[in-house]
Formats: sequence, C-alpha cells, structure tokens
Amino acid sequence: MTERLVFGCFDNREWPLGPCENEPPYKTSSIYRGLMSLKGGQAPLYRGGGLHLRLPSKPHDTIYVYIRKNGCSAFRQWLAAEHGADGTQRNLSIGKLTKRVKVTNQDQIDTSCRVLVLRDPAARLCSLFRNKLIQRSGAEDILANIQALTGLSVDKLTFRQFVEVYVGRHLHSRQHSELARIDPHCSTQYSHLWPILYDRVIMLQDLPKAAIVLFGNDIATKYFFEPANASSKSLVRQTSADIPSHELHALYLESNSLPSDDSFVDSDLRNAIREVYSSDYKMIASVWPEGDQYANSNGDRYSARNF
Repeated sequence: MTERLVFGCFDNREWPLGPCENEPPYKTSSIYRGLMSLKGGQAPLYRGGGLHLRLPSKPHDTIYVYIRKNGCSAFRQWLAAEHGADGTQRNLSIGKLTKRVKVTNQDQIDTSCRVLVLRDPAARLCSLFRNKLIQRSGAEDILANIQALTGLSVDKLTFRQFVEVYVGRHLHSRQHSELARIDPHCSTQYSHLWPILYDRVIMLQDLPKAAIVLFGNDIATKYFFEPANASSKSLVRQTSADIPSHELHALYLESNSLPSDDSFVDSDLRNAIREVYSSDYKMIASVWPEGDQYANSNGDRYSARNF
C-alpha cells in the first residue's frame, strides 16, 4: 500500500502566499547567536515561525515543523523517548527537547528532508475545542487566555462563540500586550513556516502511512498508528455548535461522548473558519491544486476541492 502515498511540496522561500500574518522569520543575527552561546545554548537558524526540530530518523536526516493539533504529540513522545534518560520520557517538555534538537544552521536544512503535517483548519479547531474545553486536558493556559481576551465565561462558551468571538476577533491581532496574544494552539499553520522548501508535505489523516515511508515500520507502529492525544473516540452527531462547553463537559464525564466535527461546523461556521484561516486554505490548495490529486491512505483521490 505504501506506493500509493504521494508527498506534496511547498516552496516558501519567496513567501508565495504573501507575508506571514505574524512577523516573518528572519535569520538569527551574530549578536543573538553570541548571546545564546554565552548562556550555554545555540540559537535557532531563524527567529520567528514555528519550532523546526531534527528527528532521530535514518537513513536520511529529517526536519519536522512542530504545529500544535497536527499530530505533534506523537512526534514529542518519540523525541522524548529518544532523548530521555535511559530511553524514558521523564521531565522532557517540548521546551527542553527544543534545546537539544532545534535546527541551528543551514547545513541541517540542506541535507535533510523537511516534513510538514497539515490539517483542515475546521477539523483542527473542532479537535482543539473537544480537547481543551470539553475534556479539559491541560487546558489551564488556553482557558485563561479565552477569559482574558473575550471576557466570557469559558463554561458558557459555545463552539460558535469560540470561533467567532475568540478566534475570529483575536487571531490576527498585532498588539504586543500579553493579553492580546491568542493561545498558540489557534495560530495558523502558515505562521509556523520558515522561508524554506518543504518537500514532504502530508495531511494529518495520512500521517500513520507516511510515518512508515519516512521512519520505518517499527517507529510508525510505536508512535503514529494511534493518535497520542485523541479527542475523537466516541463522537456523536447531535447539533452542538450552540451548546455551552460545561454541558458538553458534563456529558463527556457521564458517557465519554464528544461532538463530531459535523455536529459543530454548519455552513456559516465553515465560511467563518475559511475566512479567518484563509492563509492555511490557500497553502493546502497550493500544495494540491484543483486537478492535482493526491492519493490518501485508503487509496482515495484527494485534492484541494475537498475543502
């Protein structure tokens, strides 16, 4: 089956979709590198964008862009197991891992394949809402951020308000006050990129199959066949876009059920998500243009028109 997988490619060296909504990354200066060296560390190749990490893969070097809600937990667990004491994952946060495996020079880019995992922005927001506002897993920071930015009770917050009031009004804020910065789980996928060529672009649903090709069957089986941070095991299709999060949380505690993507996203919300995440939809469409189809893990044909 692996021969059906076709990787996409996205050349971001000239910022083809225009400047990032955040400040575009720029090469780390010699002064900053010197300061980092004095502190006993190494500066990343670029300042800005997302975390670009070196994976422990063979036979070729591989760089991976760490994007929250895009399968990042599987990569984090793999890196933690590789770099933890005696192969364990103890006390290795993504911050500690970054210090060990971040990309720090151009040679690491030039001699590697560069993996970019993308996801339908609507599905990404649904997963985020399920995980952080219904399951309440590791949600303290984002709940505090929602309260600070919107003034709304997170218990009474609906998915529609989450999209329209929280994300829609604050995603592209350029203010520098701490309270004006939206939680990084909501950042666009495009804002994570550097001005480099990404030559192994895949959609999240094809990550298990891509992992076999990229990392081998053993690593794929251990870390990528089952979602490491799943929020979609018992999905229900009851219309849920306007139900407060505390009611959905109570239902989850009672029956372990969670709303499906379709129960959250009606036509109005999908249009709103398309507008606010237009850069992500343009990026996906540029990787797989209309008519340039892509074979997914089931052998089905897939293209940008699916979005």
